[in-house]
Amino acid sequence: MQGSGRSAGSARGWASVVALVPFVLGACATQYVRPSNVMVIQNQGPSTIQSLAWTSCDIPSETLRTLPGSTIEPGQRIEIPLLPGCVNLFALDSQGGHAGEQYDLQMQPGITWRIQ
Repeated sequence: MQGSGRSAGSARGWASVVALVPFVLGACATQYVRPSNVMVIQNQGPSTIQSLAWTSCDIPSETLRTLPGSTIEPGQRIEIPLLPGCVNLFALDSQGGHAGEQYDLQMQPGITWRIQ
């Protein structure tokens, strides 16, 4: 009885190569990994957020500290460095009003704030 011309060892060799393909391709793929020391802020509202400001939870009456480069257009998202400790965070509109507020916010890696 004649076979197909392939030996059993050859079939096992190809099976090994095929089994490795997903691992090789996965190793070549690039993925975006968000730095763990940032907070993501998304503007899901209809108006531009002119700036983000914050105060410490310990001294809520202190003057708002503005974060540089924190203008967020509708539909846009930005990443800001995590602020130290507990903070009160405010999204300010073009008239200086509050478009969003977060009080007693404990800054943790991977945190996201969606402003609507």
